Amino acid sequence: MTLGKLTRCLQGTAMTAVLLLAVAGCSQEDPMGKVKGKVTFNDKPFTDEASVIFFNSQTGQATSANVDSAGAFQLEPIPLGSYKVFLAPVIEEGYVDPKPMKRNNSIPQKYWSEGTTDITYEVVDGEQDMTVELKK
Repeated sequence: MTLGKLTRCLQGTAMTAVLLLAVAGCSQEDPMGKVKGKVTFNDKPFTDEASVIFFNSQTGQATSANVDSAGAFQLEPIPLGSYKVFLAPVIEEGYVDPKPMKRNNSIPQKYWSEGTTDITYEVVDGEQDMTVELKK
């Protein structure tokens, strides 16, 4: 076997090992949470178009759900952990022509960024309900 063939063989073996480790690390065996809830603004359902974002600053993972016309949202599955919770413009599914971002300016600026939000939530194993309370 030539040195070039040996090198390619070792590279292929190493790549296969990396892929197997990556797949093993993404196991659905890990416990996951299911979070459903409501977004309120000054104790009333938030009915504007928006998405609620859960951002885990420890892992860098984020997940989101659009808020429906009654202020409800549902996230599942979501990895366990501590999340910062904030709003973002509606997330369109699939490819669509870009639309101008709409944001309700009556909602305080702090609720539109993971860096300024004061809302946190601990996702635990199983189903749980939460209210994202926005205050003026």
